[in-house]
Amino acid sequence: MRRRNAARHYVAVVACLFALGCGSSEDANNNANNTNNVNNVNNSNNVNNANNSNNVNNVNNSNNVNNVEPLCDVAFAPDGEPFDTLAEYCFFGGHMAEHIPNAGVVPYDVIATLYADDSKKLRYLVLPEGEQIGYTDTEKWSFPLGTVIIKTFYVDHDERDPALGRRIMETRLLVNESDGWQPYIYVWNEEQTEAKLRQIGQWIDLEWVGMEGQTRTLEYRVPNKNQCKNCHGQDDFFEPLGPNTRQMNRTYAYDGEDKNQLEHLAELGLFDQEIPDTSTLFTLSDPLGNDDVERRARSYLDANCAHCHNGSGAAGPTGLQLSVFIDEPREYGICRRPVAAGSGSGDLLFDIKPGHSDESIIVFRMASTDPELKMPELPTQTADLFGVDLISAWIDSMDPSECEGL
Repeated sequence: MRRRNAARHYVAVVACLFALGCGSSEDANNNANNTNNVNNVNNSNNVNNANNSNNVNNVNNSNNVNNVEPLCDVAFAPDGEPFDTLAEYCFFGGHMAEHIPNAGVVPYDVIATLYADDSKKLRYLVLPEGEQIGYTDTEKWSFPLGTVIIKTFYVDHDERDPALGRRIMETRLLVNESDGWQPYIYVWNEEQTEAKLRQIGQWIDLEWVGMEGQTRTLEYRVPNKNQCKNCHGQDDFFEPLGPNTRQMNRTYAYDGEDKNQLEHLAELGLFDQEIPDTSTLFTLSDPLGNDDVERRARSYLDANCAHCHNGSGAAGPTGLQLSVFIDEPREYGICRRPVAAGSGSGDLLFDIKPGHSDESIIVFRMASTDPELKMPELPTQTADLFGVDLISAWIDSMDPSECEGL
C-alpha cells in the first residue's frame, strides 16, 4: 500500500463540525416539495417508484458527527497518485460502509438524478481547508484544486424496506488536480468492508428484491476510467455534473434538520460570495413531482442527456441540444430531423414528433437496450422505463403535428 504524503494530511472544511453539517438525509419525499413556479426551490419525490435513483435518502445511515469517533482526519492524495483503498482517504468514520461522513465531508443530493440501472446514490463534497467554490446562478460552479466529489452506487437488499441493508458496488471520486479533473473508481468487496482502486472496470452480479416483491437481477457494469469521459467529457476535459445551482437548490436533512443545501454551504463558508435569496433562483423540477409534464420532462433531459447533448459534449455534432436553458424548440428536437437516418433512428423521421411519441426517435432510443441503438450509450444496461414514460407523456401532450415541409 502506498505510503501517504504526511504533508497532505489535513482536515477539510472544519466548519462542517460547527454547523453539524455531516448529518444524514431522510426520505426525499419528506425533504422537499416542488411547485410549478421555477423560483420554488423545494423538491418532492415519489418513493414508491422503483425506477427512481433519486430516492437515496431511504438508507440506514446515521450521520450524527457527535456520535461517531473519527478514526482519522480526511486525507488528500497527491496529484496522480490516488490511494489504493477508499479507507485511506478517511472520508467516513466508524464502519465505512455506513457512510458516516467525517468532518469536512459534506453530504448533498440533487433534484433530478442521472439514471444508473435503478441503483441509488450517496453524494458528498470535500474541499481543502480554507478553499471556496466559485458560485454562479446558472453557469457551472468553479472548484478549487484538491476538491473531491464523491458518489457511491448501491442497491437495497429489499426496495420495500431499506432498513434491511444495501449492497454497495462502487464509489467514484472526481478529483480536481493540477491537470484537470480526474476520475478514480473504487470497487467494494462482497463483505462490504473495503473498496479498492480499480480503473479497468468490472462486472458485478447483483440480486435484490424489487418494490413489488419480485427478485431482480443485474450484471452491473462498473465503468473503466476512460468511459467516465462519455458523460463527464466537455471539449476533451472532465467536468462535474451534479453540483450546480439548479440541481442543488433543494432541502436536505442535516443532522435531522431540513435545510436548503445552498444556504447550508453558504453558512459553512464554502462559496466565494454571498448567494441570492434561494427562492429567486431557477431550479430544476423533480421529474417524479407534480409540476406540469413539460417542465418535468425538460428537467429529466437536462439531468440525463444534456451533458452529452450540448455544443461541447460527446453528442455535440448531432446538433440536438437538451439543456433546460435551450428555448428554441427545433434545437431540443421538435420536428427536427436527425443527422443520421436508418437503423439508428428506427427509420423514424424526427427526434420529437409532436403528439406522436411512438414516432419520435428520442423515445425509440431511450427504450432500446441494444448497445448499437440505446441512449445513453454507457454505462447502463437497462432502459429507464420511468423516463421513457415521462418523455412519451410530454410528447403526446403536444398539439399533434406531421412536421410538414420539414
